[in-house]
Formats: sequence, structure tokens, C-alpha cells
Amino acid sequence: MSSSASFNMPTASLAAMLREVQVFMNSIQRPRLKDSAWVQATLDRCQELQELIGSTRAAVANRGQGVSESMEEFLEYLKVWMHEFRERPKASRMKKVTEQLSFRYEAMVQSARTWKETASNFHDHVEHIKPMNYARSIFHVGMGVSAVLLAEVFLTWSQCFWVVGAIAVVALTLEISRRFSTSWNQILVTKVFAPIARPREMYRTNGATYYTLATLILVAIFSKPAAEIGLLALAFGDPGASLIGKRWGKLKLYRQKSVIGTSVFFALAVAASIFVLSVLHPTLLPWSSRWALALSVAFAGTMAELFSHRLDDNLTIPVACATVASIWLPIF
Repeated sequence: MSSSASFNMPTASLAAMLREVQVFMNSIQRPRLKDSAWVQATLDRCQELQELIGSTRAAVANRGQGVSESMEEFLEYLKVWMHEFRERPKASRMKKVTEQLSFRYEAMVQSARTWKETASNFHDHVEHIKPMNYARSIFHVGMGVSAVLLAEVFLTWSQCFWVVGAIAVVALTLEISRRFSTSWNQILVTKVFAPIARPREMYRTNGATYYTLATLILVAIFSKPAAEIGLLALAFGDPGASLIGKRWGKLKLYRQKSVIGTSVFFALAVAASIFVLSVLHPTLLPWSSRWALALSVAFAGTMAELFSHRLDDNLTIPVACATVASIWLPIF
């Protein structure tokens, strides 16, 4: 029996359609405008998707008005995207229109997930898109490095708690406030945090908010070495896995996670742990114990990065790594 067997027909058709669109959306994040064969294949695929979305919309039109409207909006902007694509614009222009199409895809996903006839396991059948974002990766690394630098050079561990706590209050205030105003939400996602935001964050908690909450948990609960291991494993491992995985990750391991991306995360998590134990806290453990702890931490972080779906990995990765480190440190 297929995974969609528990769906009613309109829901199954909707899930299948969204999966097809998601594959297409991922394929256009790095357009090969000079490859005429790729361009033609992409245009052909656009035509096929227009027919698929149109037929799916007809199937749900009388039962899910919001879903139908979001599909219509996507179709309208897909035509805009196709027009721009045929003109072979500059990369910056193509990136902008692709981003706008991405927002409309995420609007379709959100409408589908809140549709009253959607099966409870629908969430597990549709993926978000994750465009390659260098600014987000730099911000990701910067947050972790800055937190560790503050703890090591400028602040005591207790002072770190109050500083991170204040930042967390600001982040939560922004998250809560944007739930009550569509225009404020759009300003935050498309203007204020546009360089680092993902389209899905228009409808979901921002990744930076999870990052801030994870940092607060680490500072509040764990020792400084364990917390720093968790922070740096996330800061370097997650963006490293994302960038390498998106570029060269053809062989998939689980969902959108690739073998090479997951391997990169593991390696960078090991390196982050060794750095903390050898440079920041060199008297804690002998070399053999450092490697045993680093490998254990990297494995826990890799599992969190690989299987975090309902929970954001900006929260699960550092907490998992710090938990394993805090268990092993007293033993070693």
C-alpha cells in the first residue's frame, strides 16, 4: 500500500502535486541559463506543471477555497516567472523572481496543511524548499562564533545568560507580534530579515528564533564546554552540510538530506568538538578521550540534523550535542 493510501483522493492528488512542484522549485534555485537544453526542459516542465496544478485545483475547488486560491496565485506568478526565464535576465533578477515564486509555493503548502480535509499525516508528505543562501550561512556561523567569543573573552557565564535571555525576549516578541499582523509579518520576512529568511518562514517560526532559544537553553542548563561544543557544531556543521549538500548532494540519504551533506556535518561537528576541547579547554581531557567525546557528539548531532522534521534543527542539534558532551565529560 502506498504512503498516500490513507488520504482521500483530493488530498492524495494535492500531496502528489505539491511534491512535483517542490522538485521543480528545487531545480530552479540554481538556473543554468546558458544551457539551452536545460532551459527548454525547464519550460516544458512548466507547461506540465500548469496542467497538473490546473487539474488538481479543479479537484479541490469546491471543497477547499483557500487551497484553490493559493494554487491560482501560484499559477499566475509561474507565468510571470516563465516570461522572465525566456528573456534570460541577469542572475540577480532571476533570483528575485524565483524567490517570489518560492513564497507562492510556500503559501500553497501552508494552505494545504491548514485545509480541514487534509489528513493528519499530510505534513510528512510535503517538503519545504531551501534555497541556497550564503548570507544565511554566514549569519549562522557568526551567531555561534559570537556567542562563544562573548563567553570566552567579554562576559562571565552568568552574564551570558542575561544577555542571551534579553535577545530571546526580543526574538519571541517579534515572533508573537507578527502572528497578529499580516503586513508586519511581510515586513519582517521580506524586508528586515530578507537576506537571511527562507520563504517558509513567512508561515513558520524563524530559524534564528530557534537558534536564540537553543543558545539560551545551553547557557541556562549546560556547562560552558558542553554549550560551546553544541554551539560550534551547529554554527559550522549545519551551513556546511547545507551548502555542500545542495551543490553536490545527488545521492539522498533521508528526505532532502544527502550522503555528502550528512558526512560534512559529521566531520565539522567532530572538528568543532576537538577545537573546544583542545584550544578553549585544553586541560579537561586527554587526547584519546577528546576524540571519543567528539565522535559521540558528532553522531548525536548528525542524527538530530538528519531526522529533525517537525522540530527545527537549529534547536535540536545544539541541544543534542551539548547533552552528549555533558554526559561524557564527567565520565572521561
